[in-house]
Amino acid sequence: MESSNTKKMIISATVVILLLVGVYFLFIRSTPEKSQFDEFGNPAESQVIGEDLVSLLAEVQKVNLSTALFESEAFVRLTDFSAQLNNEPRGRMNPFQAL
Repeated sequence: MESSNTKKMIISATVVILLLVGVYFLFIRSTPEKSQFDEFGNPAESQVIGEDLVSLLAEVQKVNLSTALFESEAFVRLTDFSAQLNNEPRGRMNPFQAL
């Protein structure tokens, strides 16, 4: 009779330990890492709102466009092949209105 009670206690202790280990791995250990971006798509490192926009503006202001392209011979020789559209007569203002 004693071996039966001992086996039940060992099995019960093993089940409880397995449940505790499972709870640990499912809920406690698997906490999500902090995302690199917040819900608006801004970097999480930026402490000040709009800091990323200020850095982007600084990068855009560095861009220098040269007008030499428009003075080049290749640009001057470009031909416009677009078709000229003529004004067509329009229909009634309200096509569902009785005549």
